[in-house]
Amino acid sequence: MDPSIPGGGLCVSDKSLVTSGTGANLYKYCGRQAGPSQKLVLAPRAGISFSPVNKWVLRTGYGIFFDTAETFEDIGSGNIYPYTIRSTLVAVAGQNLINADNLFPVLSAPGPVTPADLSFYEPQSQKRFDPYVQNWSLSVEHEIFKGTKAEVYYAGSKGTHLNSRGTSNQPFDYDPSNPLPPTARLPYPNFGLIVEEFWTAYSKYDSLNAKVESNVGNLNVVAAYTWAKSMDNKSAAASIGGDAAGWAGPMDFHRPQLDYAVSSYDIPQRFVGSFNYKLPIGRGQRVLSQSNAVVDAFVGGWQANGIVSFQSGFPFTVTAPDLDSYNSAYGQRANLVGKPYPNGFHRTTAEWFNTAAFTQPALGMYGTSPRNFLRGQGENNLDASVFKTTHLGEPLALELRLEAFNALNRVTFAFPDSNWADSTFGVVRGAAPGRIVQLGAKLIW
Repeated sequence: MDPSIPGGGLCVSDKSLVTSGTGANLYKYCGRQAGPSQKLVLAPRAGISFSPVNKWVLRTGYGIFFDTAETFEDIGSGNIYPYTIRSTLVAVAGQNLINADNLFPVLSAPGPVTPADLSFYEPQSQKRFDPYVQNWSLSVEHEIFKGTKAEVYYAGSKGTHLNSRGTSNQPFDYDPSNPLPPTARLPYPNFGLIVEEFWTAYSKYDSLNAKVESNVGNLNVVAAYTWAKSMDNKSAAASIGGDAAGWAGPMDFHRPQLDYAVSSYDIPQRFVGSFNYKLPIGRGQRVLSQSNAVVDAFVGGWQANGIVSFQSGFPFTVTAPDLDSYNSAYGQRANLVGKPYPNGFHRTTAEWFNTAAFTQPALGMYGTSPRNFLRGQGENNLDASVFKTTHLGEPLALELRLEAFNALNRVTFAFPDSNWADSTFGVVRGAAPGRIVQLGAKLIW
């Protein structure tokens, strides 16, 4: 629904709703399917690879990649033509249970229908856009010595017409000098909640990356570092991670730009290194290369592996109640009145950030703190394993594995309680699993 479009907003498949004038010109007939799609969908891609001198390679590329647009994100009988009403029937102890012979209760005379009862969830869109992303990159690769190369590259992207949602019947701004209730500030006062899908979200990503790969002898090593920033006004239609808006879209439907911030999956810095090393012991290796089958069964075929990772924490939003639902703001944020990490502050599980830096917004006011303003704990993890391969004669081999995830048993805390109204505001109440060790065996033939 877009009130700025002349002639209506909410797309429906029933012409009678339009011709009867029901809904104060709210409806617009869009046929039996979603609104018309884009007519011109071009996805050009180009890349260049150039070696100016020996052992140096320059690469660059650009491409546009389209995704398909959903007709409905949540398919249900109430969302497709002909529209129906979905009800939940609950069996109550002491009364007749619902069974195949009594699926529907006897309905008494219905009461009056109020505007709050007239709600829509994911109606058809007037215009269906195909989401697309533009990707571009520039890299320089160099072979340092035989078996080892390094690469430095920039990668960027821009997402357009990304899937989003909005509570399009959210009340207009509250004016304390003219304190109207929410029902008097609705764009469509004869309706209640309206949740629509849009293809209006957008994103921007930039990153600088460095990578080293080495394959020398029995040792293989890969190490990569990324310094990046991802921005958007909605990271997923239904929200992810610490994004408080959830299924309802931006905090303020009339000003979605207030939600433009780092993405819910933004990680400014990340390093990952991995290795696997075949011990040079046993038949055909540098040590005990002439060992017999019995000796080789014990000392040969050993391999050590590891993956180490360090990264920044994911962002989250500090929320507060929408007093008396005056804004119908499902992603209401707290007011920012101080520094979350003042000088001398030490972060603990009892107070992950300075809780005094946030306050409750006044009645009808939106919170001033940005979306995804703070971050959880970063990652410091080592996964390690030891393999032992024993040849049982052609063509059989037995591989035994000892694997440890989070081998150093580092604690990774969950997000702290970010709701200002909770008694545990700022407190960390959970953590990821500790060390996990497993044994495995694989028969190879």
